[in-house]
Amino acid sequence: MTPPAAEAARSFRAGVIYALVAYGSWGVVPLFWKQLERLDAIEILAHRVFWSLVFVGVALLITRRIGQVIEALRSKQKMSYLVLSGALIAGNWGLFIWAVLQHRLLEASLGYFMNPLANVVLGVVLLKERLRVPQTVGVGLGALGLLVMLVGTSAPVWVALSLASSFAVYGYLRKVAPVESL
Repeated sequence: MTPPAAEAARSFRAGVIYALVAYGSWGVVPLFWKQLERLDAIEILAHRVFWSLVFVGVALLITRRIGQVIEALRSKQKMSYLVLSGALIAGNWGLFIWAVLQHRLLEASLGYFMNPLANVVLGVVLLKERLRVPQTVGVGLGALGLLVMLVGTSAPVWVALSLASSFAVYGYLRKVAPVESL
């Protein structure tokens, strides 16, 4: 294997591992929020934002990227992306925590099941990405499964639609934002 191909294979494997850890942790996180049921969703969200800020601040110090933060803070364009994406993810986190505390796990789960489909729609519509035939078939089957789930549930779907759309738009903004992800 050529060095670029080997690097691409390593990167792909790392991406798969990161995705499994991320989605696996998202599957377990509701168990944690349920333990905090006596607290208000806003209080939990405030803690999540604060401790995320502390964690990212330490990561930025360790990686010596504070200069990038200062540069972003001085740029109106970069700040507009960051403020909007920050508001979307805070709303998404808050709604998810609220849904867990209100025993609306089915709706929350449905929202995160819908999210990859919403990501594909945004990618095709806004980023002009093209799907190959197997990808189109996969998206179609996912959409069909989603339709069956939506028809089969009596739960209101506003939570699911809000979670899916806010996370998809957040992902889009972070992809096009002229700043590094950290």
